[in-house]
Amino acid sequence: MSQLNTKDVQIQMNWTRYVGLMQFVILIYDWLITLDQEVELIWRRPSKTRLAVILFFLNRYLTLLGNIPVAVLFFWGKPIDPHNPKLGGRHFDFYVETLLALIQLNITMFFILRVTALYGGKGWVKLFLIVLGLGITCNGI
Repeated sequence: MSQLNTKDVQIQMNWTRYVGLMQFVILIYDWLITLDQEVELIWRRPSKTRLAVILFFLNRYLTLLGNIPVAVLFFWGKPIDPHNPKLGGRHFDFYVETLLALIQLNITMFFILRVTALYGGKGWVKLFLIVLGLGITCNGI
């Protein structure tokens, strides 16, 4: 059985940070390369209050803007409050979990909307998916 040494731990920490950086760069890159299409297809549209448009904006901007503090704190390297190093951990974890839950809820609502549209707007499909989603949510809690 091998023991972990400081060199191996540092290598793993570096890889974790590299992967986190790549994820954030891909998120920003995807946002930038699709911004012109978003302006053309969504922003210049006469009606911006439809549910699909609202869910699109929530998905796009909650994900982007919500991950900026995550990236900053992930790469910060120092405790937020030097006198209380554990302070940031609890709040940071709560923020990340809340952000992930909101994004997942938004994606689920978008999924229900899309599948309902595929079935011609039939009410039983929407009801089935909502009940299924609530069951999965209750199971996860």
